[in-house]
Amino acid sequence: MKSLLALLLTVVLNSSAFADPQLTSWATPNSAQYARIRATTGATPVTTWTGQTLPAYSDVQTIMYSTSNVYVYASGLASYIMGPWYLNAAKTMIFPAAIRYQSELAVTCANLKAVGYAFDTNTLDKVTALVKSLQDTTAALEKTMEHHGASNLLAEAKHYCHDVVPAMVAVRKIADELEGIVADDLWPLPTYQEMLFIK
Repeated sequence: MKSLLALLLTVVLNSSAFADPQLTSWATPNSAQYARIRATTGATPVTTWTGQTLPAYSDVQTIMYSTSNVYVYASGLASYIMGPWYLNAAKTMIFPAAIRYQSELAVTCANLKAVGYAFDTNTLDKVTALVKSLQDTTAALEKTMEHHGASNLLAEAKHYCHDVVPAMVAVRKIADELEGIVADDLWPLPTYQEMLFIK
């Protein structure tokens, strides 16, 4: 009996298909499930969206290997519900908050002027410039994310690397600046300070 168990253990340990993490650590339990996104907060998840006109399976679909290489085929889409994308947050959360704050500053400035006080408009000017920049960078990101008709995956990856990611970074830069200026009670997202230091 002991020799049978030892033989079985030896077979299992020597079997690279079962023991090699290069083959067994890929996310495959949900690979038969379609990738899903939420276009906006609270929206019903969907399996198609702009640039993804047909449903695509999520996670890793195929793992192949040779004696020296492991080949993995994956859609690049997660099995968890993704989204809403940052572009939507810039348009539907950050922009409205910045406009409200801009309006509050303008009303305060007008009220002080009406009673004869000089008001420093530096903050209003800065918020106004950032709101315009947010509109411009968001529009640029939308244009960049439109399907560009890449004929292969390498061209698509290069498009995202060289065009989409820099456009996302530009939106993020403006949003981060607005976060440091817009009043906390108007800001719709958790701030860095809240995430790091507040209980």
